[in-house]
Amino acid sequence: MPNTNLEQRSFPFTKLRFTIEGNRELVVEHSTPFRSTRQALPLHLIDPSPIHHRSIPFGWVVITLVSLLLTVSALYAGWRGEGPGELFGVLLLTGIFLACLYNTIRLSSNALHFRNVNTAAVMLTLFRSKPSSAEVDAFVEKLRNQIQSFRTPASASTEEVVALYVKHLDYLLQNDVLHRSEYDAAMQRLNERASNRKVFELVR
Repeated sequence: MPNTNLEQRSFPFTKLRFTIEGNRELVVEHSTPFRSTRQALPLHLIDPSPIHHRSIPFGWVVITLVSLLLTVSALYAGWRGEGPGELFGVLLLTGIFLACLYNTIRLSSNALHFRNVNTAAVMLTLFRSKPSSAEVDAFVEKLRNQIQSFRTPASASTEEVVALYVKHLDYLLQNDVLHRSEYDAAMQRLNERASNRKVFELVR
């Protein structure tokens, strides 16, 4: 399966890149002009249903509107052409408005939080509208499908469940997550429980 990517940029020069690698991992890369990090998250640990969190800092919205009103009023009163003092006042009010606007945008939240399926702790966060809502939704849907395809279907037969667990054990052995002795012990328990036709769970 080809990798699926989503890239999200923020000011100043910050980039988040999410890559679904095969059907095993989600790679998260965070980069700035001076630092970059890369983390691989196993898909089976991610809850496929994210939490959509949206908030607007009402107080900062009010302050931003007031500063905008003062700036427009100063321009309307003709401060810009009356003298150096008035011109400085207009520039100061404009600077205050821009600072308030930046802070309002920075404190606003429109994000999707993906949790750990075991602990419910937030593992990663995606901006809801970067680069666009449609692109984020498409990526989230692909991620959900990959996560769910990794898990055991509820209607799977015993033989299908056994085959799936064997596939997972083979992958862990090939990537040196399990030692050969651990692999053999897990296979023995798997075969014993499968032969009894009982519901089973592999203990990690």
